[in-house]
Amino acid sequence: MKTNFLCRVGSLFPVRFVPGVLTVGCGALMVLGAPRASAAEFFSVISDGVANGYTVPQSFGDVFTVNQNITVTAVGFYDSTGTGLQDPHDVGIFDSSGNLLGDASVPSGTTGTLIGDFRYENLATSLNLSAGSTYTLAGLVLKNTDDAGYTSPGGVNIDPALSVSSDPAVYVFAGGPTVAWPTNPGVSATFYVGPNFEFNDTTRTTSTPDSASWTVLLIAAGFLGSARRVLKVAKA
Repeated sequence: MKTNFLCRVGSLFPVRFVPGVLTVGCGALMVLGAPRASAAEFFSVISDGVANGYTVPQSFGDVFTVNQNITVTAVGFYDSTGTGLQDPHDVGIFDSSGNLLGDASVPSGTTGTLIGDFRYENLATSLNLSAGSTYTLAGLVLKNTDDAGYTSPGGVNIDPALSVSSDPAVYVFAGGPTVAWPTNPGVSATFYVGPNFEFNDTTRTTSTPDSASWTVLLIAAGFLGSARRVLKVAKA
């Protein structure tokens, strides 16, 4: 129906306006209908215990394996109350050799984007993780202020694009101020709820318009409106 409407526009405008109107209008519809990668989280919390009596400075997190190619866009840290973090936390992803692939500082307060139980900060550059490879997600705590969670893999919902062992939790004491590669097995927990990340999964798509799509549509609408005004002036 939208396409037919655009095709009838040619009868309303002088010939010189028709190509631009149809190009912009049809382009907007194509962008709105185009499939996009679906955003997802490494995990979401079902149930856990929380504490802030840990030794600092400390980097902790979980080892995970990627089941399919994904692109990490943001890293986050646990906001157990949803009211903001007391301190900033450097969160990063390491490869199996301990190389830091990418990190960002999740700011204190409510500046970070709250998604579920986590505050997120975008990576400066998106990070591609390869199917079949193993990585470590870690977050740094420098003070005993923000709560960290501890549970088992059964206490969280892990996205099907990723998988973990029965005991993925790891930690390391480090001097900071940046996150360090944790290698010691978790203490009194098999999964640490602290750092998290958001990623795009190209195998799951959605046609829901994003902000860029709406921008294109508004430009098209403005173009049509301007053309109509010019036509009225010409007729007058």
